[in-house]
Amino acid sequence: MSFEDDLRITLRDRASETMPPADLLTETNKGVRRDQRRRRWLATGVAVVAAGAILAVPLAIRGDGGLSPRLPAAPVTSLPDVAGLGPWEPIVTFDLRPGWVPDGVGPPTLELMGPNQVLRYEKDTQILAAEFGPLEPEWEVEATAESSTTIGDRPAIVHTADDYDGAAPGHRYVAVRWKTAEDKWVQVTSLAPYSEEAVLRFARELGSEPGVVPPVPPTFTFAEHMAGMAPQYVGPTMVCQVPQEMSGRQRQPEGLCVYTLEEKFAPGPHGERLLIGGRPAYLYLDGGIFDIDLSGGRTLRIEWDQQTIPLGRERILRFAAGITYRG
Repeated sequence: MSFEDDLRITLRDRASETMPPADLLTETNKGVRRDQRRRRWLATGVAVVAAGAILAVPLAIRGDGGLSPRLPAAPVTSLPDVAGLGPWEPIVTFDLRPGWVPDGVGPPTLELMGPNQVLRYEKDTQILAAEFGPLEPEWEVEATAESSTTIGDRPAIVHTADDYDGAAPGHRYVAVRWKTAEDKWVQVTSLAPYSEEAVLRFARELGSEPGVVPPVPPTFTFAEHMAGMAPQYVGPTMVCQVPQEMSGRQRQPEGLCVYTLEEKFAPGPHGERLLIGGRPAYLYLDGGIFDIDLSGGRTLRIEWDQQTIPLGRERILRFAAGITYRG
């Protein structure tokens, strides 16, 4: 079972509970067996329906190159203690620009996992990824062989396995990890048909090109960046923020998270039903869940832990109204 499947099932179960336990994403991560993970660093959720009182605040939804009609914003009570810091576009770069990439990789995507940067090439079932930062990465597959090598003048560990859960014919697991002279971790992971020699060449040529891997346009943008919050996770389908005192502690998604679900919007038993920008929405404030129907079998979910990030009704509505989704 993949990370996404495990998270989806857990969220379904929690949707019927009166009060979902805190730190749901972290708990779900722990439930995924390490030797079964093919890490895509994506997350999805399950949705709850909406239909009822109209709230005249806009959610900007971009798709098919267009912009949905926006309703005029209703007056919002001033909340100076949690005032925003202006517009925010979550931008990620990768500091080690590769000098060589094997043939046949997919398009590059960039992610932020806590303080670590991730460059990932994915096509169909194959992945080639590089991670760089102060936190030690995880081995994604249980290795059947381990060896030593050097990357530049730095000692490195190589893990390999000829098979792993979900492997396509001819695909194998190769990963190499080392620490830079600046005391940062680097790990390259291949779940693909590439040989150990090709993966090591890719690893050795990381950072050999000047500059950084440039950012790609973000999937989500926000009308404001909440004061006192820092990015925790930024990926193609998810953005999370945490209080600044929690920043940089771990790699996995946590905090106030916004993500999409490729699944039909479905009702839940608790909370408030409303419309956001003319779209059905559901707010379960005590449980830290806010779902918005994107139509076409898609849902946008905002999720947070009220104990860690206490947000009032007007504050979360204002935050939701300022989200632009390009999907």
